[in-house]
Amino acid sequence: MPRPPLRRFRRLEDAGGAMIELATVDIFPRALGERCLAWCLEEAEAHPQPSAERIAWYHQVAVRGGKPLGITRGNYCASAQSRAMLECLLPGDVKPHEPRAAVIELQGDAARARRWRPIGDARNGRWRPAPGDLAVYDRSSPGAADTVWWRHVDRVIQVAIDDARYENIGGNEAGGGWRREWTSFGHPRLLGFIDYGQP
Repeated sequence: MPRPPLRRFRRLEDAGGAMIELATVDIFPRALGERCLAWCLEEAEAHPQPSAERIAWYHQVAVRGGKPLGITRGNYCASAQSRAMLECLLPGDVKPHEPRAAVIELQGDAARARRWRPIGDARNGRWRPAPGDLAVYDRSSPGAADTVWWRHVDRVIQVAIDDARYENIGGNEAGGGWRREWTSFGHPRLLGFIDYGQP
C-alpha cells in the first residue's frame, strides 16, 4: 500500500480547559518520532475504524525471532505503531525497536537499545516525552498470571503546559479504532515510554 502523505498540521494545547491553536508545524524533515506522529495523525484521519484488510497490513510488518510473525488479525496497537515507524524511516535513522505485534516486545527492544524510560523518570522530572515517543501501559488482569504480559501502546502528540499530562494517539482503542486523548502522568497503568530520540 502506498505511504500516506505527510503534511503540515496544527497542534492543539490544553490551556486551563480551553483548546488554543498553536503554530502550524512542518514535521516531515524532522526526527523519526515526529514523522511517525504525522503518519499516525494522517492514518487516523483516513482510517478512523480500520478495515480487516488495513489491520492485516499493519500486522504484515511484525517479526519475532527474526522471522515474519504471519498474523492478520487481533489487537493491532503495536503493529500499527511499528508500521508507522517503518513507513517513516529514512536513511541514517536508527530504529528504537523492531516491528512488533506485542507491546511487551517493543518494551524489551527499547530497553536493550537504551530507549526505555520508566514512568518514575517522567513523574519526578528527570525526563519528559517528546512528540512521537511511545507510551506503554499495563493491560493485565489482577491475579491472572497468564495476562502479565498484556500491554497497550500509543504515541505522544504533546505534553501539556502544566507538565501533568500529555496528549496521545493510538490504534486499537475503545471501539477498535484510532483515538486521540489526554492522559495524566499519574495514570495508574502507565508503565513508561519508548524514547524515539537519541539513546
